[in-house]
Amino acid sequence: MNENIDFFGHDLIGQEKYDDISELRASARSTIDKLITLNDVKKFCSNSKKIECITLHHTWSPNSSQYNGRNTILGIKSYHMKNGFSDIAANFYTAPVDDYIGWTARPLSTTNGAHAYINKPFSSLPFGLRNRANGNKQYLNYKSVGIETIGNFDSENPKTSKSMRNSIKLMAMLCEIYKLDPNKDIFTHNMVEYKSCPGSKVDLNWIKSEVKKEMNGNNEEDCKDLPAKPYQEEALKFCVDNGILTGDSEGNLMSQCNLTRGDMAVMLFRFYNKFINK
Repeated sequence: MNENIDFFGHDLIGQEKYDDISELRASARSTIDKLITLNDVKKFCSNSKKIECITLHHTWSPNSSQYNGRNTILGIKSYHMKNGFSDIAANFYTAPVDDYIGWTARPLSTTNGAHAYINKPFSSLPFGLRNRANGNKQYLNYKSVGIETIGNFDSENPKTSKSMRNSIKLMAMLCEIYKLDPNKDIFTHNMVEYKSCPGSKVDLNWIKSEVKKEMNGNNEEDCKDLPAKPYQEEALKFCVDNGILTGDSEGNLMSQCNLTRGDMAVMLFRFYNKFINK
């Protein structure tokens, strides 16, 4: 294998923006844990059991501040195997990083990953969960994708978490791949087991709403009031001060909304007339 090309065909040269080159090369040589972008998810899902739902978890420990790249994933894997698992538990581990979603883990071809053990009375489970359990009603993961979000959402805010945002993006992609309905097919670990996972601060209705937004794209009403990100503020001020960006009729800059080709053409035309065609 060319050491500069990873399992998914990424050119590893010049990708220092995530930790470092050695981190990516280590991921490329691994047989299980792959550092992936959203575009890589379909490839990982190509060898898959039948999927009918998604189960959301959090790691609790390590939390997001303790995340240390691939070493974190290997540490979780080692802990799980020392405690009787045949492999790392979940199928994906979303991380608090930009540009990547996180890590692949237990292959989706594994029919019944021993995760999300059902110890609540089976009759107490939502109906949609009952028919997704395996024959002996022991594990939820029989027809589920398990996503572990790196963080402790008993204490961390899921609405400001990079890991949770990556989980939402991943769930939107999985819903598209497996033709799932976010309203009916996203569940949480605490529905089947007496624990807080994916965290006491996680509102499943909010999760479903965010996944649907991700699938549909933010519309104008959803995005117009979202504040600019800190790294955008200087550039936005420049564009406003020079008449390149004017916002809507109410003055909303809508900095987090999608930009059409027509909008881009207008902004380039204004820049041209302001600075070039003098």
